[in-house]
Amino acid sequence: MGNTCCKDDGATSNTNRSSKKSSKNKTGNRLGGENEDGMTPQQRAAAAAERRAEDSLGGTTEAKNRRNRDNLVGRIEALYAGKNKDPPFGLRAASLQALKKHLKTAKEL
Repeated sequence: MGNTCCKDDGATSNTNRSSKKSSKNKTGNRLGGENEDGMTPQQRAAAAAERRAEDSLGGTTEAKNRRNRDNLVGRIEALYAGKNKDPPFGLRAASLQALKKHLKTAKEL
C-alpha cells in the first residue's frame, strides 16, 4: 500500500515538464539566437541600425521632413504676405523639393 512507482509520482514528472518548458522559451541576446519575428540576423542588425539613425536625427525621418516642409511653407507664406499677395493654391500639398524651388522664386518677387 505504501509502495508507489516513481512513474506515478506527480511531483517528479511536473518538475521535469516545467524545466523542459523553460528551456524552450529561453532566447539569447545573440543575433543568431531564436527569434519570434522571423527576421534573419542581418535584417535585425539593419533594423537596429535604422532605429539608431532615426534616434540620432531627433525623431523619424518622416517627422523631420514634415517639420522642414512646414518651415518652408511658413517662410513662403510670410514672403507673400510681405508683398500683399496671396500664396499659390496647393502650396501645402507640394513636395519638399518643390517648396525649396518655390522659396527661391518667392524671394525674387
